[in-house]
Amino acid sequence: MSVPRKSIAYNGMFAFFDKAYTALSSLLLVPFLVHSLGMEVYGTWIVLTTVASYFALGNCGVIFSYEKYIAHYGAKDEIDSLRRFIATAFYGSLALGLGIFLVSLIFSPIVFRFLLKNDSLGGNATIFILLMIYVSLSLGSTIITSVPKGMQRYDFASVISIFARTLYIVAVVVLCIRGMGLMSIVIGQYIYLIVTTGLSFAVAKRFFMGLSLDFAFFDYSMFKMMLMFGLKMQVSLLSVLITQSFDKLVIAYFLGVRLVAVYDIGSRLIIFLKDVPSFLFASITPRTSELHAREDRKKLQMLYLRGTKYLSIVCLGLIPLLFPVADTILSLWMHRTIDPFSVYVFQVLLFSTMFNATTGLGTSIGIGIGRPGSIAYSNIVMALVNIAGSLTLYYAFGPKGLVWGTAAGLVVSTVFYYLLLNRDMHIPEREFWVSVLLFPLIANALAVLFLAAIRGVVQELPLLGLTGALRAYVAIGINSIVALVVSGGIYALARFITLKEVTPYLPFLKRDR
Repeated sequence: MSVPRKSIAYNGMFAFFDKAYTALSSLLLVPFLVHSLGMEVYGTWIVLTTVASYFALGNCGVIFSYEKYIAHYGAKDEIDSLRRFIATAFYGSLALGLGIFLVSLIFSPIVFRFLLKNDSLGGNATIFILLMIYVSLSLGSTIITSVPKGMQRYDFASVISIFARTLYIVAVVVLCIRGMGLMSIVIGQYIYLIVTTGLSFAVAKRFFMGLSLDFAFFDYSMFKMMLMFGLKMQVSLLSVLITQSFDKLVIAYFLGVRLVAVYDIGSRLIIFLKDVPSFLFASITPRTSELHAREDRKKLQMLYLRGTKYLSIVCLGLIPLLFPVADTILSLWMHRTIDPFSVYVFQVLLFSTMFNATTGLGTSIGIGIGRPGSIAYSNIVMALVNIAGSLTLYYAFGPKGLVWGTAAGLVVSTVFYYLLLNRDMHIPEREFWVSVLLFPLIANALAVLFLAAIRGVVQELPLLGLTGALRAYVAIGINSIVALVVSGGIYALARFITLKEVTPYLPFLKRDR
């Protein structure tokens, strides 16, 4: 099989466009939905999608194996194995999807009766059923959309995703304006599913002429292999899901769906921010799978150390940019006065989530080398600390305690994961922490302290008589400049990163000799 693969930098660029577009479009869509639907209905939608996410865990994590094994078989030019893998994944996923749907039909009434107490889903029962059908079909679709990525053609995958995402947004906005409520979101999701699946299949057929979904290619032993790999990763997914949604379920049970919406506004922006830096490692899994197949440990270690170093600069660098002006950012985003609890959620989760986001590249490498166990163990720790901490602190401090329980789980699991992955990668602990994370942590902590100290002075500045949104944008700009100067100055003084070091990874800086 001859597939013109692209470099990490090339794939990373397109992955970035896709991630950035998804994040930015979502940022614009959420305020529209809140204003159009109202806080109560929007909170109900969050509860519906959260419960659906738990039922979706019935996929057994098989989707995590798709890109890895497509890249693996492609690198070894094992055409027959690749054909059997895709067909097996397709039919196996459809079977799992059917199981998920049937289980949700049986148990969802019990779940919602417990969670919402006297509140009834009412007309939203149909919405939930359609949502679960979408979740089930998406499972079968994922293997198709994974083929271009596994073949390291993120250019095609990203363009398809962006196009489908645009159609989704247009459909949601138009239908929502026409008064279709939550049904507008569901219809938009189906449009996205149909477009991405159809176009991805066409691209897959172009690069893999032997692609066939004939059931005769189904291989039970191969499906068992996917299940074994996926179940290890599923533990991680469950833990991440608990981290992102456990607080919302507790709030829904004790305080109602409106406060769920308030919490979501503060936490959702953090999730978007965590996803944006992922362009640095979005295309890493197929590449690391190839390096692992070739037993090139040295390149894997260099990729891990340097990549995590750059990622830590980006992720931790967002903290001083956003923490001091959190209330201003949320108000501008939502075009309304923000509940103080949303601001509190944003600030507490900002550091812990960005610190956890530094593991993103290491996680992709762990999947690529077939070592998902470390990811699973660390995420189990995250879930346990989150549940225990959130419940304990809720009874002690109310809703604010929930946020600190989540933050504690993120920080503890991050440290634990690095300990496990460094062992798997044969990296000395001291070398890793000193050369990768120490300076970004110090630089951005000092930047936050400095900005907090001068915030009052900045707020009192006349700013050329500006008022309203324009004044807010200028204040955010001043905060960003100061944050970059302080943290950048520390990096420069410590010579933590140099232009010579990064030039090989930035093709536009190279000069022909």
